[in-house]
Amino acid sequence: EVHALKTENTRLKEELTAVRIKHDSLRDENVSIKKSYQDLSMTKASNSNVSSRAVVPEKPKVLAPGLYAMTPKYVPP
Repeated sequence: EVHALKTENTRLKEELTAVRIKHDSLRDENVSIKKSYQDLSMTKASNSNVSSRAVVPEKPKVLAPGLYAMTPKYVPP
């Protein structure tokens, strides 16, 4: 009976050690993923003001013939 309990205790200790190793591995992976996410967030934030597309100049707005400029005086067409 005592031998069986010692054997069970040893088996459980080995299982606990394996779980702790797995836990440490997952914790390290989690830290790495968080760091990558923060780096990506910082990169996105720094690139948010930069446009990757070509800038097309906007055409100036010109008054159509017969329209008046914004002035209190009459402007003939």
